[in-house]
Amino acid sequence: VTPDINVPSEPEPPVVAPGVVLEAPAPNPFRSVTRIGFSLPEAGHAHLAVYDVRGREVAVLADGLRPSGEHEARFDARDLAAGVYVVRLVANGEATVRRVTLVR
Repeated sequence: VTPDINVPSEPEPPVVAPGVVLEAPAPNPFRSVTRIGFSLPEAGHAHLAVYDVRGREVAVLADGLRPSGEHEARFDARDLAAGVYVVRLVANGEATVRRVTLVR
C-alpha cells in the first residue's frame, strides 16, 4: 500500500509581455544634468519630455522613431529653476511618468 502524498505544485508564473519602461532618473535629485533611461519592447515613435509643476513642457529629450531596446537621454536643466519636474514617456500606446528633483 502506498500512502497518498500531496505535493503542492508551484503555479507557473504568468507570461507578461514587457512594456514601455521609464527608468528612474540618475542622479535624482540632481544639480544640473541627469540621465534618463527608457526601453521599448518594439520599434516605434517615442516622445520623452519634461514638464514643470504647472504642466508646461520645458524640454523634449526624445521625439521620433526609435528601435526596440534600451535608450538613454540626457536632461540638462541648467537654465531651469530648482524644483520638481515630471518626466513623461509616451510610446507604443503607453504613457509612463517619473518625478525628478532639481536642486541648486
